[in-house]
Order: sequence, then C-alpha cells, then structure tokens
Amino acid sequence: MYSAISQVNLQNDECLMLVPIPRFHIPEVITINDITLYPKETVNIDELFSNIFHADDEQNLLKDKINSYVLGCFKIKTSEIDETYLPISVEYDPKIIDIATKKLEPILNLFRFYYCDYFYPHSVPGRVGQIYNSKSVVLIFCHPVICKFAIHNKYSTEIVIGNGLKVRDLSKIKSYYSNINTIGEVYHIVNNALRLNYQILEQDNLTAKFIQIMTLFDFLANPYKFEVFQDAKKKFIPHIANNNQEYLFLVDRFMKFSKDYRSDVVHNGKHITEILNELIDIESLFIELQNYISKIISELISLSHISWNELETIRYNKRQNLTKKTKKPDKNNLTFDFSRSIAIIDVKYLVDKLFYLLEFYKKDGYNMELIFKSLIQNFRFNSKGTVIHFYFYLPNNYYQSIDGLYRNEKLELYKWFLSINGNKQETTKDTRIIEIHTAQIKKNLSFAECVKIKLMEYCQDGNRYFINKSGYNVVGIFADDKMTSSVIENAIIEGINTDFILIREFNINSQMPGKLRYRPSDYVMAEAIGVQRHEL
Repeated sequence: MYSAISQVNLQNDECLMLVPIPRFHIPEVITINDITLYPKETVNIDELFSNIFHADDEQNLLKDKINSYVLGCFKIKTSEIDETYLPISVEYDPKIIDIATKKLEPILNLFRFYYCDYFYPHSVPGRVGQIYNSKSVVLIFCHPVICKFAIHNKYSTEIVIGNGLKVRDLSKIKSYYSNINTIGEVYHIVNNALRLNYQILEQDNLTAKFIQIMTLFDFLANPYKFEVFQDAKKKFIPHIANNNQEYLFLVDRFMKFSKDYRSDVVHNGKHITEILNELIDIESLFIELQNYISKIISELISLSHISWNELETIRYNKRQNLTKKTKKPDKNNLTFDFSRSIAIIDVKYLVDKLFYLLEFYKKDGYNMELIFKSLIQNFRFNSKGTVIHFYFYLPNNYYQSIDGLYRNEKLELYKWFLSINGNKQETTKDTRIIEIHTAQIKKNLSFAECVKIKLMEYCQDGNRYFINKSGYNVVGIFADDKMTSSVIENAIIEGINTDFILIREFNINSQMPGKLRYRPSDYVMAEAIGVQRHEL
C-alpha cells in the first residue's frame, strides 16, 4: 500500500485531494507533473483517518468505497478552499469538485484520445469523482486531523455502457509528457482539441456526434475564428495526406462530409441514420472520421512547442508540396483489372475466434459464405478494380496448432481453406471479384513475415506495375499479434503509402497499432454467425 501523504510531502498550508476515477484501470502508479495516479486499492486510506475517532455510517461507507477506484492525488493550498470545515465531515461543495475536475480532466482526456473509440462507447472511463449515487466525491486531507468528503451532483447523467477503460501499457502517456519540454501556443490548442474530443466520445446520439466531429475539424483548422469549410479543410488535410492523390481524394471526401452530410443534418433535419442506411456504413464513417482526427491531433502534439503562426507556415508549405501539378495518366490506356487493395488473413486467429464465439453464443454452426461476406463488408475496400486478392495464411503445422474444444471441426476447416486456393467469389453489391489465395506458412516463417513479404512485393494495376510505396492503396489485415503490429508500424515509418484497415481485438485487448482504422474481430465474426446486434 502507498502512503499518499509521504509521497507528496504535505506542508501545513496545504491539503491533499484524493479523487476517484470510475471505469478506469491502470497497471501501475504514474506521476504526471504534480499529479499521481494510483491503481485501485493501492493507497493506504486508513492512514489518513488514523487521528479521526468519530465517523458516521456515510463517512465510513465513502472511506471504504473510494479506494476501490483509481485515485488521482495532488496538493492544493488550503487558501483555495473553505477552511471552516469540521475535522471530519461530508460537505456538499461544488467548488471542490470543480477544482478536482479542472486538475484531472486534461490527463484523462489524453487517455481518452489514445485509447477510446467514437463508435464504441464501452471503453470510455467514467467522470472524475462520480462514484456515489451518480454524485461526484472528493476526499480532502489537511494535516493532522481534518479529513472530509466533498460531494456534489455535478453531472445529470452517468456513463454505464461497457466496463470502461483498462490500460495495460502506459508508454504512450509517459512518452507524451516526456516529450513536452517546451509549452507553446499549439500545446494549449491541443488541450482544447482533446476536450472537444472527449465531448464527442460522451455523446450518445450519433447525429449530434457527427456534428460535434465536424465542429472539431473546424476548430483544428482555425481555433480563433470560423472559416467556411471550403477553406478550412485545406488547412488540416495536409496533416492527413501523404501525396497529391490522397490530397485530392480528401478534398472531395470532406466536401461530401460537409456539403452532403452536414447540410442534410443541419438544414434538412435528417438523422445520420437516414443519410446512411446500413449500420456498417455508419460505423465505417465514424471510424474513418476518428482516424483523420487522430492524425491531425497527433501531429499537433508533436508540434506543441511552436506558435500558431509557425504552424500555419508549416501547413502552407505542406499544402504547396501536396498540390504540385503532376501529369495525369491517360485514362484511355489504362484498365483496372486488378484492384489496388488486398486482404491478408491469419487463418489460425480467424478459426480460433470463430469457434470461441460459437461456444460463447451457443451457436450450432456457421456458413463460410456469410463469413466471407462479412470480411468483404468490414474491410470496406473502395478502390478501383474488379479483382481483389484475399490471402489466407494457415499455420505451418495446423495439426499441432489446434488445442481445446472443436479440434476435429477446426481440422476440417483448415483443410477446407487449403481446398479453395484459386477460387473466385463475386461480391454482393458490385461487379468486383474476390480471388482467394490460401497457403501454409513455410517452416521458418511467421504470419508477420508473410505480411511483410506481401507489403514489399509489386502489385498490378491494369497494365502497370508498382512497388508498394505507390502501389496498394488499401491493405486489410485480420490478425492480432505483436510481430504483425511491428511489421505494420515499420512500414508506416518507412513511408509506405497505404491505408491499413484492421480486423483485430477490441482496443483495450489488442496488440495492434491503436490509431489505424479497425473493426473488432469479435463483432465481425459474431455478426457472421448470426448474432443480433443487441446481443453483442
């Protein structure tokens, strides 16, 4: 157990504040500036009450309850709060709650940015202090005998969906604060952007959420004044695009978001669910928008030390490079027999996930045609071309790789995958064809190395060939392991001009890169075996 008092070296004119954070789990103690976050049940609360002899039932209840959450601890001057409190009391004081919120929210907003998703609210942590009948609670200790709880009904609602945020690795948070050596104008703008990002995460109405996202784009374009979106988008797109093709694509894409979607919502009173009828299309939209927001804010974080004028100069120079005119190819001499999109699937991961969910949801069987259809839909390939290659990689020795229930069924499914090598399957919504390639991984290779080989090879686009740095537009990967994650991250660092779409574990359990577009593999496979949306 940690002694919160000795950790902060409390002076006579100071108070210690301990603030519980619900729906939030961290693996270790972390100190950020003058705030320390303790994992649940690691602070010696009894030490604070050692000189207190009279406590009623409510105070004892709060004392026991508060330590079952992550605790944010920091000092404040006693002059900041009312000094007339009884030695132990429960005070209904909004001022204390506001102090705690203002202190801790910027840190929590960073956790929310790195680890939470717009479309999946299950991992959003609770609000600061909100643990007691929807009210917020703060424990205040003033040496030696004043120990009091401040309570206030600050929020009208409480977050209840899912289990909250469980962070396994704090390296992203530590890296952020270790790299902020100089605080510039952009740093404060980033903090405001993270606050707006948090409001998006908490919004439970999809239409309102979409409008808030578009407002955040407006803010990231110019935090000081409103600009028409036609001009605003040109300021933040350089943070997202890597080349002229991507820049032009994003200009058109954001025009659709604004002119079509936002106009329909604001001026015609439509819901986003009316504009996009299919749930998977709505989900894909929010994942795409969050991917863009993440790229912009991440780059602003790296530039936190500079002024806004300096950032404007950087944006201008980037835009100039991205909009340089290039000779357009003669479309009459091009055919698009092959799409510049591929899918790479770890069959062991797919098979294990399939049979795990069959057992979990007590389903009797599965239809591989529906599973293929689900993969096609969830990878969301939108590039030109009639043929998309799907690469299914099986373990080198799948007999030895299978354990647990359904061993015989898994063996049969592995054999079936090998039997469909070279098959072609038409998609349901257009004229594209899925060309299936299946193979066992060679003895001395891993799935990750197979992915690396595919990313390095040439790809065909009609009668032209490209190395992949200007080849595959989209690579979909169904996998979740550290080695594959490293391959993807290294490819991005080396400048690969590819948009990755992952089907992987949900954020808090995944080993894959966190800020790439993805769909949870549990959801994809569960839907494919007939689990209804409300059962997920």
